[in-house]
Amino acid sequence: MDLTSLGRNYWGGLLAVVALGSAGLAFIFFKFPRQNWQAFLEIHPVYLFLAFFLTGGLWLVETSRMQLILKSLGWSLPWKNILAVNLAFAFAAAVTPAGSGGPPVQAYLLYRQGLKAEKAVVAATTRMALSLIFFALINPVLVIFFQSHLGLAGWLSWLVLTGVTINSLGMLVFFLLTLRPAWVETFVGTFLPLRFRAGFRRRVEDFSLAWRELFKSKNYLRLILIFILTLFYWGIFFSLGWILALGLGALGAWLPFVARMILIYFLLSYVPLPGASGAAEVSYAYVFSDYVSRDLAGALVTGWRFFTYYINIIVGSLALWWLIKSEPDKER
Repeated sequence: MDLTSLGRNYWGGLLAVVALGSAGLAFIFFKFPRQNWQAFLEIHPVYLFLAFFLTGGLWLVETSRMQLILKSLGWSLPWKNILAVNLAFAFAAAVTPAGSGGPPVQAYLLYRQGLKAEKAVVAATTRMALSLIFFALINPVLVIFFQSHLGLAGWLSWLVLTGVTINSLGMLVFFLLTLRPAWVETFVGTFLPLRFRAGFRRRVEDFSLAWRELFKSKNYLRLILIFILTLFYWGIFFSLGWILALGLGALGAWLPFVARMILIYFLLSYVPLPGASGAAEVSYAYVFSDYVSRDLAGALVTGWRFFTYYINIIVGSLALWWLIKSEPDKER
């Protein structure tokens, strides 16, 4: 497979994103009937500038984090190349269900840049594992200790708490299994159908390899920085919506807003659509309508999705095109 065919493979997902996202926004504009495009332009320019600045900050943090991961694996790559690979990864993740296309593309592009294949898989797997750990740890904390900020009531509160807790415990058990891959066949093989065992075992082994390679460096300061950058990345990501809400005159506090965003984002990650398009727009509209007037909710959704999703599709597709045109480093 070459990069040209790789790019073509994602056009179908891109068309699905455009169709589903447009349908979701159309529903929002119908449900919240004010002229939402005009309202979007009413976001204070200072907050729009800050949103662009924070988006650039996300790319900077993500690139710095990947640099540290690669250094822990004994390899380095120019900053602009890592940025391009990350943006191409964001594009691939955005146009595939549950972001499933992102890690394979990232690993393949790092391989094309000169990293050994097994280490490219480790780097991409480590990036994904850090995000999974973040949500596995933060979601139960939010649901248990910040329930009053989430606006969940009655049976819905217990349903979300149960689902998040089971999911997070499952993730933590999965990571524990990566420390002992041999246990997978014994412990999990009994419960999984035969056709799923090989794929599951391979994924566990990839995670196990990632952790062994990452911690083998013994540079604990670098590892701490990697985890700090992970927290910083998600903090910026979820603050973007709050910044845009302030630009539309909202007065809500940061913690309740971000707590809801984290939970909704996590739940939407399981929607089997590229970027959860359509479902995401509608879900965020109802969340945002508690912080801005209902007729401004559509404008806020448009801004949030643009800065955290659609801009990655636009810039990421250009990055993928640049990588297609660039000659890869053949040294391994």
